[in-house]
Amino acid sequence: MNSLTDFITSLDNIDSLYDLENEVIKGMQRLFRVVVGTYLEALDDYIFNIKQDGYQVINRQPRIINFAFGEVGFKRRYYLYPDGKKGFLLDKKLKLEGKKRLSPYLRSVIASLSQTTTMRNTANVINLLTHNSISAWSVDLIAREIGAKAAEEILITNQSRIQILDLSTILSLRVMRWLLNQKIRVIS
Repeated sequence: MNSLTDFITSLDNIDSLYDLENEVIKGMQRLFRVVVGTYLEALDDYIFNIKQDGYQVINRQPRIINFAFGEVGFKRRYYLYPDGKKGFLLDKKLKLEGKKRLSPYLRSVIASLSQTTTMRNTANVINLLTHNSISAWSVDLIAREIGAKAAEEILITNQSRIQILDLSTILSLRVMRWLLNQKIRVIS
């Protein structure tokens, strides 16, 4: 299926609205997978062309990420950095975590849905709507991981507020002390 015309022609034998919707969804998901895979490889090429001196390409390695519209495979360059470390500039640019096959968006959808129903039901819904294969155990791990990150962010935010409160309290006390000193000088 190379073009939109081919896709439309493939719909000629559809005889129900259900089948039409199902085929359109599958066709769009295939198209999205091709577009995103091509985009990621083009972005890797762009990064290669603008990278600074000192980065050496070791090889190109495949990566597969599951998105809400399905699995996308692409290749990206593995570099030796000027400081001697190794890594993928594309992964760094996109903030891709190593060994995470699910896209951050899909992970957030899974975590959100898991808050409203059981892990098994969440897995069933995700598998049905995204044509991915995820277990209830994986849903539980994702929910716990994202929950822990959210709790950490809340803790950091609350600590910042406490520090700001402490700072404002200190400043208020200093200002009050200064005012008292000023008043005392005026009176005496």
